[in-house]
Amino acid sequence: ADLLTMLITDEPNLEFTLALGADTFIDLVKGKWRRSEDVLKLVEYRIVVFRRLVEEDNASSEELIQHDEVKECIAKLQQRVDSTTATITISVTQIPSATKSDIGVSVSSSAARNTTDETVLREILSADVLDYIRERKMYAFSDFR
Repeated sequence: ADLLTMLITDEPNLEFTLALGADTFIDLVKGKWRRSEDVLKLVEYRIVVFRRLVEEDNASSEELIQHDEVKECIAKLQQRVDSTTATITISVTQIPSATKSDIGVSVSSSAARNTTDETVLREILSADVLDYIRERKMYAFSDFR
């Protein structure tokens, strides 16, 4: 929210739109971000959600659950906003899933954050980024998990 506040102050004539992946959108709407509601208000509920394109026949249960959860979060957000004068503009854009077929892993920020499997991480991250994450005990390497 602090960065958005600064950007809006510096560029008062611009309308900012938040663009993020489906899992991050779900976390934002569920209040898992610091100052989630402020972030939503600062972008005036203008959001583009990038959701992985899944074929229902080949989709994992996790992918189908996420698809439903995005719809539920949009509906919940709409209910919250209906009691105010704000309007929401949420666009869901489907993108092809990037998969490292040789290791069978979907390439996504969530995959990188949730695993300590260095074989997988070496395939989807640069060595510098992996070293940075490991040295600072971030994400799945955290002592707090």
